[in-house]
Amino acid sequence: MILRELQSVNFRSYPQLSMHFGPGLNAIVGPNGAGKTNVLDMVYYLSLCKSPQGLPDPTTLRHGAERLSLFGRYDTPGGPCTASLTYQPGVGKSVRFNDKPYERLGDHVGRLPLAAVYPHDARLISDGGELKRRFMNFAISQYDRAYLSHLARLEHMVAQRNAYLKRGAGANVTVIESIDAQLVEPSRAVQAARDEFCQALSRPFAECYAAISGSQEAVGIAYQSQLGGEDYLEQLQRARSHDLRVMHTTVGVHRDSMEFTIDGHTARSEGSQGQQKTFLIALRLAQYLLLHQRLGDKPILLLDDILDRLDKGRAQRLLALLGKEPYGQVLLTHCEQREMEELVADYPGDKRIYAAGDNALVELSSTQG
Repeated sequence: MILRELQSVNFRSYPQLSMHFGPGLNAIVGPNGAGKTNVLDMVYYLSLCKSPQGLPDPTTLRHGAERLSLFGRYDTPGGPCTASLTYQPGVGKSVRFNDKPYERLGDHVGRLPLAAVYPHDARLISDGGELKRRFMNFAISQYDRAYLSHLARLEHMVAQRNAYLKRGAGANVTVIESIDAQLVEPSRAVQAARDEFCQALSRPFAECYAAISGSQEAVGIAYQSQLGGEDYLEQLQRARSHDLRVMHTTVGVHRDSMEFTIDGHTARSEGSQGQQKTFLIALRLAQYLLLHQRLGDKPILLLDDILDRLDKGRAQRLLALLGKEPYGQVLLTHCEQREMEELVADYPGDKRIYAAGDNALVELSSTQG
């Protein structure tokens, strides 16, 4: 999967952008506020139809503009393809693949596989669960289309149940019981997919962490689910009186999480900034490797300002890792041009450096592999 051409109109700070990228490492340098991250966000939107930060669509529209559009031209194992996305307030968002519109945006997810590391990922370690669930959801949905359907049904039924619970003593218990029965199947399907995902991710995650850190620290991830092996209907019944008092559903996979550990201790409390940064990068690289395995294609990898908290040794080991199989196209941002040039000096294959500024990208250097 290689993004050859990217075009945008009215995406955040960019009135207009037209760029071509190489098949290897594409480094975008420039000071904070130069628009580096916006370029990566364009690529993310074209793949997953959502903001990587979970922001609403209006935040992507350039101030004062009435409509935004994105266009990408890709090379894939199945041949060249195109993707386009438009958003207009009051009209909504639409996506086309090879100029054919989708009936549902969810049908596009997984067509253009992608893994990304952003600075806000640091909250994954400290978050109680919401971001970890989002991480699992977006990773799994790229290779398992049935998962997205089960997840949508689950979220719809939980929302319905919560709406009835808000009626308190006036809630129709028969209706709640009917919803409870419909929750079981999608909940079990989502739980099984998440559990399998975390187990499959564990080994490549540990290997990526060791390759970047150069240390023998034992790192781990584990899926945490309230369901366990219990009967979910019984759990819902036991919690019903409490749920009616608090007016929301307190048990279920919509409250699942993940446990992150370093040498047996929680990464949140024990890890240094360097360890936590390495942890998050390794987590996303493991996601990349799993997508590659499941889809038979090399996803695009986005790395936004991830080198600032890594010492030089870890940064060099990371770039050396990305220069090997099975990694493919990488889009990387960094503030310091000279430091970036030093770090990529030994990167094998195609590498290009662009400067961001004045709402434009200028190619500074290019080395063909």
